[in-house]
Amino acid sequence: VNKGFFIDGDEAIFGTMIQGFLNNGDLPLFFSGQNYGFVSFEVLLGAILGFFFGINIFSMKIAMLLLWLASIIVLYYAGKKIFNSRKWALLATLFASSVPAWFDWATKARGGYLTALLASSVIFLLAVSKKNNCRSVVIGVLLVLIYYAQPLWLPVALPLAAYYFLVNYNFKSVLIFASSLIGAFLGSKVLLYFLGQSYQSQNKLGFEQLASNIKNIISHYYVSYGGRFFDVSRLKLNPWASFNSGVFIGIFILAILFCLYLLSVKKLKKINLAILLSVVLFVIFMLFYNDREFSYRYLLPFFIPAVFLIVSTAKQVAHPIFRRVLFWFLMVYSVFSLICGAIFHNYIFAKINDNYTEVERIEYLKKFLNQNNIKCVYATDWIISQHVDYFIPDVMARHQEID
Repeated sequence: VNKGFFIDGDEAIFGTMIQGFLNNGDLPLFFSGQNYGFVSFEVLLGAILGFFFGINIFSMKIAMLLLWLASIIVLYYAGKKIFNSRKWALLATLFASSVPAWFDWATKARGGYLTALLASSVIFLLAVSKKNNCRSVVIGVLLVLIYYAQPLWLPVALPLAAYYFLVNYNFKSVLIFASSLIGAFLGSKVLLYFLGQSYQSQNKLGFEQLASNIKNIISHYYVSYGGRFFDVSRLKLNPWASFNSGVFIGIFILAILFCLYLLSVKKLKKINLAILLSVVLFVIFMLFYNDREFSYRYLLPFFIPAVFLIVSTAKQVAHPIFRRVLFWFLMVYSVFSLICGAIFHNYIFAKINDNYTEVERIEYLKKFLNQNNIKCVYATDWIISQHVDYFIPDVMARHQEID
C-alpha cells in the first residue's frame, strides 16, 4: 500500500455492487451492465469483509486477495500430489505466486477472474486425486462455474479434467461426471430463466487477427507476464522487468522443447502430458482472439499451467545433480521475479509528487462538491465517472463515450 494504491473504473463498479448488496440486499449474478462474468461469490465475500471492516477499497481488495490466496494454497496441495515432494510443491507455488502480473490481478475486483482461477485450481487438485463419485460431480459443477465466471479458464481446465477420467478409466465415473455437467448446466439455465436473467459469453474468436497474433505471440505473453498493462494499453518495462519477462519466456520455451523430447522417447509422465496439453490448448485458443487491440489480461490463465509445466519438467531431468541445480535456479529466479513484481508493479495512476494519495484527492473532490451543493458532474474520463459513483454516491456523474 503506497501513494499509487487505488482502483480502476470497473473495480469502482464492483464496489457499487457490494454497496447495493449491503444496503438493499441486491446480490448480482453477473457484473453490472453485463450478462456475463459471474460475480456472486466475489460480491458476497466483499460484502462480508465490508460489513466487518467498512465498505472501502481496502476491504474489497482484501476479499479478492483471499480468493487468490485460496487458489495458491490449493495449488500447493496439487503440487504435493504431482511431485510427491513438499519442496518441489513449494517451488511451484512460489514460482506461480511470483508472476508479476499477479501483483495487480491478485487483488483486482473485475468480476469472475478470481472465481475462475479458484475453480480451475480445485479441478487441478482433484485431477491428481483418487477417483470417487463426489469428485466427479464437483469437477462437472466447477466447469459450469468457470463457463459463467470467465470461460478463458476452460481451455486450461479441460485437459486436466480429461486426465482425471482417462487415467485408470472408469465408465461409472465418466457417467457421473457427464450427468453432473449436464445437470448443472441445464439447472443453471432454468435458474436464470426464473430469475429473469440471461447469459451470453463474449464471442471474440475469429480468423481476422490470426496472422497478427502468431506474429506477436512472444510479445503478447512477454507483456502479460510483466504485468505492465492496463486493458489494451502496454506500458514500457523497466530494463530489469524486461529481463525478467525475457527469462521466463526463455525458460518456458526450453521446457516445451524438453517435454517434446521426453514425449518422443515415451518418457513424459501422463500428468506432465496433461499439463502440456493444457498450455498448448490455451495458446492455440488465444491465437484466434479476434480484437484488433489485444487485451493482455486474457492471458492470465496461461501462467499457472505454464509454471507447473516448467517445474514438473525440471523434476523429470534424470541426472540428480543437474536436477538439483535446476531446482535452485528456479527458486532463485522465482524470488527475483517476486522482487521485480514488487518494485515495478503497475499502478493505474502515475504518482504525482504533491503528497496526496488518489483517495485523498477523491475526498477533497467530495468536500468541494458538498460545500457547493453540486449534485451532478460531467467527467471527460469514464474512470473518473465510475469513481464518483462509488466514492460519492449522492452525486450523479455522466461521462463521454469510451475511446
